[in-house]
Amino acid sequence: MGSLALALAVAQNPDAGSPIPRNASPAVARRTIQTTDGRTVEGQVLSEGMSELALRTGDKRIVLLRKQGDRFRQVTSQADWPTYHGSPGGNRYSALTQIDRGNVARLAPKWIFPLPNAAQVENTPLVVEGLMYVSNANECWALDAGSGRQVWHYQRARTKGITGNAAAGFNRGVAWAGDRIFMLSDNAHLMALDRFNGELLWETEMADWHQNYNGTSAPLVVGNLVISGTAGGDEGVRGFVAAFDQATGKEAWRFWTVPKAGEPGSETWTAKALDHPSGATWMTGSYDPQLDLSTGRWVIRGLISTVMSAKATTCTPIRSWRSKPRPGSSNGITSSRRTTCTTGTPRNRPCSWMPTGRGSRVSC
Repeated sequence: MGSLALALAVAQNPDAGSPIPRNASPAVARRTIQTTDGRTVEGQVLSEGMSELALRTGDKRIVLLRKQGDRFRQVTSQADWPTYHGSPGGNRYSALTQIDRGNVARLAPKWIFPLPNAAQVENTPLVVEGLMYVSNANECWALDAGSGRQVWHYQRARTKGITGNAAAGFNRGVAWAGDRIFMLSDNAHLMALDRFNGELLWETEMADWHQNYNGTSAPLVVGNLVISGTAGGDEGVRGFVAAFDQATGKEAWRFWTVPKAGEPGSETWTAKALDHPSGATWMTGSYDPQLDLSTGRWVIRGLISTVMSAKATTCTPIRSWRSKPRPGSSNGITSSRRTTCTTGTPRNRPCSWMPTGRGSRVSC
């Protein structure tokens, strides 16, 4: 059993929520309430505690409420964390100032939500309009971010015989756009869920898991596309980054991180290296909307793992678990890549790989 403490609040917070039942299920009931600003709200009860209530209204949206006397006050998040990195740029910086040097020592857990069957938790939760989206292998939860109470839960069976990190339950998170949540299944399928009820809207196979592909990534939303790579570098897959239409799941473009035999750059690969080239892209990238470029940190993993950064003057590869470097220069995985996100057109900055005493370095 893995547990994820997902929210912190200053100690002695008078607005702390009620204890959360471990296996709470949404009640099948309807309520009509009056709000503090004089509105009447009617809907299906999704979760309810001593001081909080979540309703799904007739337009299928979710209203989060807090009890105030004999009425309810509608609440939402004061600030969102809408992507895996917090923003498309990927720097994970927050401009919030409520927590500072004066009160950080008094932080304490406000609520804890247990993730059943989770041996480890690797995801970054998203927060959008008061709802928190948390994922694990083939599972996604929508929670009331203020109380930690479950609003909905999506789950499918794990794939038997899957290899790689997905077999251990790795899942790094989800992506959000409009009324949809996007996530990868353990067998490298990209799925779109209705963010208000968890209903599966579409599903697209990114790659064949029988060829050792597996899904652990948090996708990246760019315009009307959702972009992701897969895991499987340690198992010798051929890596790629692909973009899909958010409305239909139809593939828009695919960029391979390693050339096939006969393609430009393949001559730099020796022996049978291209039979199992690796170069998987399991870490969420970043996006520069001004340049329309995926500009940072698609992590390519294989015999050499390269952190791509298009704006940096150097990029640093890290040797993987294998003890010997791959013969040849292996152009592709040891190159910094800039990709035009609307079309997938690569903009390359070739890098030269040089082993060092503490690993290796790539100069771009």
